[in-house]
Amino acid sequence: MESPNEKFMRIYPKRLRNASAAIATLAKLAQPYQYEASEAEWAKIIHRLRQDLHDLEDAARHQVLASRRRAERAQQEEGVPRDTFAVDARRPEDRPWTA
Repeated sequence: MESPNEKFMRIYPKRLRNASAAIATLAKLAQPYQYEASEAEWAKIIHRLRQDLHDLEDAARHQVLASRRRAERAQQEEGVPRDTFAVDARRPEDRPWTA
């Protein structure tokens, strides 16, 4: 079965190529003999791309921090038994969380 990182490594190159190609097609709109656009129109395009890039950075930062927290949690839980039935096998009056 493919790990999440293996899946990421398989998928991201194609998506990055597609994004780069889409930006290159936008750049072709700057050919002065083919197209004409105002500074304000270009500013809209560039603003949108910067916003999308900012959103990508935020998502990547969130994913990295979440992965880091999961790794730290797993490291802290090492040696803690995973069998929750053994803990819950106590009588209800012995459980501190029951009323």
